[in-house]
Amino acid sequence: MKAFALGVVVLLAQLAWVVSGKRPAPWAPFHEHAVYSLKVEVEGRTLDTVQSLERYQLAKWHASAARDEAWETNSLQFVKDVIEAREARSNGPVRVELRARINGEEQAPWVFVR
Repeated sequence: MKAFALGVVVLLAQLAWVVSGKRPAPWAPFHEHAVYSLKVEVEGRTLDTVQSLERYQLAKWHASAARDEAWETNSLQFVKDVIEAREARSNGPVRVELRARINGEEQAPWVFVR
């Protein structure tokens, strides 16, 4: 019963926080707007971002072939983890370069080589 009451208090506090107009970042710590592009070199060919999303089975509904980019509203670490897990099961050499802007700020490129 105490746990239920505590849960209700926490939910009401969150609701009050949102209604007050404050930014809800403390209870949504991984929310970020990340725009990224992928360049994958595998088996002698280079894949663009949309082709790379297909390779790694990442969602394409938020990708733009015209701008050669996609976006992620959660941590970019998710994208990196998916790439590393997929490449751990593959054979042969591969090079992945991920370039990103998080909340508009350019990030250092992330490179995976196998």
